[in-house]
Amino acid sequence: MKRAFCISTVLMVAMAAPAAAAWYANVDGPDVFGQTKVLAGEGSQRESIIVQCNSKDELMLAFIERKKEFADVAPAAATLLVQVDSGEPYRLDADYRSWNDNYAGIVASDRAAILPVINAIKGAKSKVNVGAELFGNQISASFGARGSTSAIQKVIDGCKLTAAPPT
Repeated sequence: MKRAFCISTVLMVAMAAPAAAAWYANVDGPDVFGQTKVLAGEGSQRESIIVQCNSKDELMLAFIERKKEFADVAPAAATLLVQVDSGEPYRLDADYRSWNDNYAGIVASDRAAILPVINAIKGAKSKVNVGAELFGNQISASFGARGSTSAIQKVIDGCKLTAAPPT
């Protein structure tokens, strides 16, 4: 019994640690149609920062949070804020919407506004703070910078983005 408890505890810690420990990137494709989708992010099962692009020139930066099971998400206008290290926060127009069955997110999709932000994240040294203003409320979280350079580079390479310099 003790052994089973120890093994299950080790497995739970091992499964949770990578998600919160560093940035990751997944490249999906090219598929049979030549389409590629790249997702990079950092966070936990509760909340994450995500950069996602595809070969159809769609680019998104999102702050997602776990939602209640089967909860409906009413789309709304929002503001996404991203602060890299101790620099000035970037303010992006965004939409609050369902991300998938389990998460809702504050999602920015203005490519020109996102490119300098992801370039700044790529160069992050210590942390990436994220916040959102929605329905008169403010929410925020802080994420590490470890692995951001290689994860964001996979996004840039996988979707053939030209990253603008940070402003």
